Amino acid sequence: MTNKQLKQKALEILTKSPETPIVAMLYMITFMALIVIIESLIYIVLTMLGFEYHVFVSSFYEANYAKLFLVFRLTLYYASFSTLSNLNRRTFINVTDSSETGRFITKHKRKVIFPIVKKSFALLGLKLLVLLPISVGIYGVVYFAQLSLRGEITLFGMVLFMLSLGFSIVWLGECVHYYMSLSLVKYIIVLNPRVNFFDACDLSVKLMENQHLRLMSFYFSLLPIFLLLIFAYPLLLIYPYFSECKVLLAKELMGNHWQDKLPAMSRRWEKQQSRLENKAVQALTSF
Repeated sequence: MTNKQLKQKALEILTKSPETPIVAMLYMITFMALIVIIESLIYIVLTMLGFEYHVFVSSFYEANYAKLFLVFRLTLYYASFSTLSNLNRRTFINVTDSSETGRFITKHKRKVIFPIVKKSFALLGLKLLVLLPISVGIYGVVYFAQLSLRGEITLFGMVLFMLSLGFSIVWLGECVHYYMSLSLVKYIIVLNPRVNFFDACDLSVKLMENQHLRLMSFYFSLLPIFLLLIFAYPLLLIYPYFSECKVLLAKELMGNHWQDKLPAMSRRWEKQQSRLENKAVQALTSF
């Protein structure tokens, strides 16, 4: 499909069932509002206890307890955001494939949600690990730039500055390329929570071969829509539309590898529940 056809199909799907994506988007807005409330409560409580709490002031994080508190908060928020975003992704997959897995997911959080969140953390860790070497290049750029501003840089220092700058640019480009190669991992693990994380990464890299321009053209085609985000209210329409477009694109890129395991698991579980209910009814009637 072309980008135009893909966006038209997304609009048709959302038109047929508009309530589910809207609810999913409202969940995300509620989550963001909850973060604001929690941060406000932390500020009020710490202020009442006589502690200073300045989130956007770097000097606040000089104390070790502040650093640990920051790591704890970010980990908690990311876990919550990852859970909610993957559930929303699952919702849009259900809308696309006309499948129903909500009851199964609710009853089997350990089998579905926890593995997905765990793999989301692993994906974040992998991306940070890949990005880590660029810190060496950035340090070199900053260090030698400061020497240059003080007029203390030598010819050898200038060469190292150029090497650091070149390495940072090249490595950043490689990171972006690799991140694009991993763009299907989040859909693979939602379709099959039992999949091995490294197998999901390998499959995503394989499927994204020669597809990076396709992915870039898709995002560029949505740029005019993103311009509407300078207003608040278009988010109610843009978020579901953008999410559904991404699901359709992922389904196109994965092709035959788009194998949703949850509907079959859900049907087996529903049959088991039905048999158990029938047995319970028979046991009651026998008395």
